[in-house]
Amino acid sequence: LLSPDTSAQSRTYDGPNKMNTWSVSGYGGITKFFGDIKQYDFKLGEKENLTGGWGISVNKQISPLFGLQITGRNGSLAGSQRGVTGTRPVGSKELNTYDVYFKSPSFIQATLDGSLNLSRLLFGPNKLQNWKIDTHIGAGLMYYHTDLYDMETGNLLVKSDAGIGSGSWIRNDVIYNREWVIPVGLSVQYQLSSRFDLGVDFTYNRVNTDKLDLTVGDKTDYKTQHGIWGVTQGESKKDGWGSAMIAVTYKLG
Repeated sequence: LLSPDTSAQSRTYDGPNKMNTWSVSGYGGITKFFGDIKQYDFKLGEKENLTGGWGISVNKQISPLFGLQITGRNGSLAGSQRGVTGTRPVGSKELNTYDVYFKSPSFIQATLDGSLNLSRLLFGPNKLQNWKIDTHIGAGLMYYHTDLYDMETGNLLVKSDAGIGSGSWIRNDVIYNREWVIPVGLSVQYQLSSRFDLGVDFTYNRVNTDKLDLTVGDKTDYKTQHGIWGVTQGESKKDGWGSAMIAVTYKLG
């Protein structure tokens, strides 16, 4: 009788029969803001334009189940709302509500994410071999600039330059504020060939601030703007943004 070959069992994931464990992905699609200045969840509000973004990531599959990726994203955000209850950035007239819209024409984000291969975990190595379903979570930094406008007059009420601090960044004479961000998402990819995958990526990014839209959703002191630029968190939840993007992956090695 021949003794069983145990050499294959001792090989590492990146062992003698090396797989394409390094890859590069490109993303492009739509973005959506979630916070105080938001009329609807899944459609555009008044004076709210469709926004989008793009990104790129460098990915390393550490094992059949776990991977790491460094992801950079760039895009824009917008939102509008009538009858917002909260701070009023400028003016001496005391109002508890105001009709506003905001634009964040360009943000930059960089994160380090860990991924879990759900298709391998749930269905094993022999099923759905051409599909890869990953859930991912990470942490990183987001730099953004926001302008808040009066919906009726179109006048600029306040811009995020007013909150410049030690973490701000100046690019092309525009001041960007810095915040921590935690992205959580799901990606589904189909293997077109040994080199290319095509899929979709859905990600929600929780930003560690309530001033991404320059509005704090409680009745704070709008005359001093303490509710916006102070260190105290308001009653409303922290802001975030989501994306739905097409993903193209090129596998190296």
